[in-house]
Amino acid sequence: MSADVDELFGEHGGQPTPRTRLVIGLLVTGILLAVLGLVCTSAPGGLVVLAAWYLVGKDLDRLDNGYLPADARPVVRRLQYAVWASVVFVLVVFAIQGWLLGQGVYDQLWGGALQALGGALGVTRADTPPVP
Repeated sequence: MSADVDELFGEHGGQPTPRTRLVIGLLVTGILLAVLGLVCTSAPGGLVVLAAWYLVGKDLDRLDNGYLPADARPVVRRLQYAVWASVVFVLVVFAIQGWLLGQGVYDQLWGGALQALGGALGVTRADTPPVP
């Protein structure tokens, strides 16, 4: 919040600009996390993309309030379209992950890995306590 107040009163000098690099960085990170998360969970990637959506919404509000210059509107609009496309992409990844879960892919993937780990550690199935 202090950075917003400093920017409002011109502490950093110059004209305020949209947070383009931050939004693009969040989108790239979120999409990568969502795709890599197919192995386990894509939720962190979805949350990062939602953070980018929030920032673009705030920049649109800053444009509408006259805080950002009017010539920044095309940049923010393109960012908004990229965020919408990223949200749709993450939803598709979630649907794929749900389908993989229904097909038993995660049971095979993680079940085999956990059995191998248990064998390497000398833990047998009889050694594990029952789950209440």
